[in-house]
Amino acid sequence: MQKKTIGICAIAISKNPGGYALGFVGTINNKLSKVYNETKQKKKRNEFTGEVMSPIFINWLKCYYQSNNRKNLPEILVFYR
Repeated sequence: MQKKTIGICAIAISKNPGGYALGFVGTINNKLSKVYNETKQKKKRNEFTGEVMSPIFINWLKCYYQSNNRKNLPEILVFYR
């Protein structure tokens, strides 16, 4: 039986003097030893909408795909928040 590919990612939002910071990290290999990360800053917490999150998520999956020789995307996604 073939082993399933897995992607694990997490997101966190923290308050800072300039507003709010969003941090994203996601694995880009099946050994879970390499990661992709991205951060965004907004003045208000409610500005972290789908319009902000979608490109981050898509960039992560693109990086996963490229780092796996353009052969696969994760079959199982685990998302922590």
